[in-house]
Amino acid sequence: MRVNLRSNEHIKKIADLYDEVIRNDIEPNVATFNILMEMWIKEGDINKVSGLYQQMLDKGIRPNSVTFSIVIPAQVISGKTDQALELLQKMISMEESLEHKSRIFYKLFQNLKGDLALTKNFLQGIVDHKINIDHKIYNDLINAYVKKPDLNGAFEIYNAFINQGGMIDVITFTNMIKAIIQADKAEEAMQFYYEVKQTGIQLDTQAYTIMLDTFVKMRRTAEAQRIFVEMRRSKVKPNVITYTSLITGLGQAYNYDGVRNVHNLVRMDLNVELDIGIYNALMDAYNRCGHIHQVLLIWDLLIIGELPIDNSTVSIILDSCGYGRVIHRILNIWKYLHDKKFPLNLNNYHSYIEALARNQLFDEAKNVLMNELKNKGFKPEAKTIRSLLNFLHDVPKKSRCEYEIIEWVRNEYPDLAKEMKFTERKSSKKGGD
Repeated sequence: MRVNLRSNEHIKKIADLYDEVIRNDIEPNVATFNILMEMWIKEGDINKVSGLYQQMLDKGIRPNSVTFSIVIPAQVISGKTDQALELLQKMISMEESLEHKSRIFYKLFQNLKGDLALTKNFLQGIVDHKINIDHKIYNDLINAYVKKPDLNGAFEIYNAFINQGGMIDVITFTNMIKAIIQADKAEEAMQFYYEVKQTGIQLDTQAYTIMLDTFVKMRRTAEAQRIFVEMRRSKVKPNVITYTSLITGLGQAYNYDGVRNVHNLVRMDLNVELDIGIYNALMDAYNRCGHIHQVLLIWDLLIIGELPIDNSTVSIILDSCGYGRVIHRILNIWKYLHDKKFPLNLNNYHSYIEALARNQLFDEAKNVLMNELKNKGFKPEAKTIRSLLNFLHDVPKKSRCEYEIIEWVRNEYPDLAKEMKFTERKSSKKGGD
């Protein structure tokens, strides 16, 4: 039973209930004492926890693992570490499943209230007394702290585990290093990687890929490349996700040589089954690096191949053609998509309208926005309208077109007009169309 304490009134009610139990000669059981002790340890009243535990023993009630998860932290907080360690050994000897023991251990450490000094002292006592705790419990405990998140606590437990000759499993390592990277501690993450590698842990493709991908998401491309080199040096084979993530990172870093080199590796790796995701990543990366011809080469291969394109492919090729100023390809690709009855989404329309506007094909862009988009049952997004208006704003002779779009939004989509602050009407500027 878990008690959610919100005020002193709740504490008083529970204490009164216990007094009533005693007055009515009702025998409390282990659950009764556990509820009361948990209440008082949360309130920080260690003396009451100790007193209740003694009452429990005096009544001949046998403690269970939940009892120990409360009393042991109380002993540690009171400075009675030796007594706490004795109780810990009793708790470990109980015949319970490892899953249950893992939960109890986490509860125990939580009751130390996140006090790092107390946690460290208690863990050192476990090491010094050579108390044998199952590897699964340590791994589960570390993972729970990482998830919390509490990296400092996780590392205290990790250090105690290693000092006892333990070795974390691949899942625990992966969760720990991912958390370190996400804390933007790239050098510490690499140092941790090398330390753990020396323990003999055998990392698999998934572990390396998660590391690499997390570095990429944190815009740490150099470290992602180092992990890729380590992966190949360890003779662990990359998969399509590994390659896709690395290509994405290299594209974000505008590293054309890196993108090209990985692309060549992908071509030569016969073990990898390529999917549309990796081609999308390649197209996007080449576009970021300013190599539109490479993007078009991939697109041309895709539309004659057997691998189906998706909406991301369409947006990437349209964006690329827009930035690359290849107007004829923009129009041809859009016609091809219509001829093939490709299920375009709103983001595809946004990319097409922006590509047209970027190349000053304003009449076509306006027509797609005001007619085709609506005929397909789509409501335009503010970002699409803003993008088109921004391009129009830079061409004074198109001020009339800009005004027409604003009026159209006001009339057709009042809520959108309000969102975009188009509700205040201003006199139109005179200009050419």
